[in-house]
Order: sequence, then C-alpha cells, then structure tokens
Amino acid sequence: MENNINAGKCLQIYQAISGINSTELAALASVSKVRVSQWRKQDGFSEMTVRRLCEIFGVTSEAFFSVGKLVTDNP
Repeated sequence: MENNINAGKCLQIYQAISGINSTELAALASVSKVRVSQWRKQDGFSEMTVRRLCEIFGVTSEAFFSVGKLVTDNP
C-alpha cells in the first residue's frame, strides 16, 4: 500500500471500471468469493495480491493505487 491509500477501495473502483463482479474476480484470481470480499475491506494487500490483481485488471501497481489517491485527494 502507498501513502495511506486504501487498497480495498482501489479494488472496488477497478471492479466497477472493468465490470468484474466479486464472483468473476474470485474465479480469475483462483480464490473464494469470501476472500474477494475480505480484500474489498482491507486497507493494504500483500505484494503478491497486488501483482495478481494488476495482472487481472491489466494495469501497473502505480495505476492501481492512483485511483485510490484520486478518491483520497477528493473525498
């Protein structure tokens, strides 16, 4: 996680942008839907989780966290 940016909020935003619901994301990430739900509520992710999500969404980690910065800077 970078500079107090909420990783779970970033995930929620990327899910909305991409139209990937939690069930679909769970299948793509090879985890349970419960795990995706936990991710959506977390402040930070492991480096492995960030890499996995960035691969799924086709973005860099900088891009992934930049949407959270926009939300943080403009509440």
